[in-house]
Parts: sequence; C-alpha cells; structure tokens
Amino acid sequence: MCFSECGRAVIGALDTDTQRPRLVPNLHLKLFVAGDSPRSREAAANLMRMCAELLDEPTQVETVDVLLDPDAADEYRILTTPTVVRDGPAPRRRVTGDLRDAAQVLAALALYPSSRSA
Repeated sequence: MCFSECGRAVIGALDTDTQRPRLVPNLHLKLFVAGDSPRSREAAANLMRMCAELLDEPTQVETVDVLLDPDAADEYRILTTPTVVRDGPAPRRRVTGDLRDAAQVLAALALYPSSRSA
C-alpha cells in the first residue's frame, strides 16, 4: 500500500440550509490497481491531477495493488481495476476505469469541484 497527499481537497454534499456545497472532512480515497501497468499509472496520474486541480482541501489517497494484497480487494469487493473507492466519509462510493473524465469521476464519488476550478 502507498499513501500520498493530493495537496488539495474536496467539496461534498449540499448544505440543506444554504443549498451550497459544504466541505467533506477527512476525505480518504483508495485506488485499487493491478501491478505497475501503464493503465495503473495513468489512473493514478489522473486521480492525482483531479485532486490537485479540482478539489480544495488535503485528500488522502491510498494505492492498493490487488496482486500484492488480494485480501483488500476481496474486502472491498473489487472486481476490476483500476477502481477508486471513496472510503471516507461514509457512504462508500466507487468508480472504475482510467479516470480521464473528471466530471464523471467526481459525480460517481459524490464530490463537487471547488469554485476556483469552475
């Protein structure tokens, strides 16, 4: 497993009173990959770029190689790679693929870009 910081963070659900996005505390993402393949590296680079460019607060990203840690893949029910799981805050959300389309990835993970990136 590998931990890294995106350097910026995330905006989450809408505040029910103001209907404006509110910060999601302690955002933790897990990126499941299969080995050091070009597809795995591309997904990791896309995720890090997305965090740095579109989100506002520090985000913890953990990379899990399912070839080295099959138990983690089983625990999270990972069937395909690369897959990103929003591990916290609850509820867990996931998206699978090369992570090129930032809007689709953020929507699948129920995250919203910061206002500075709009």
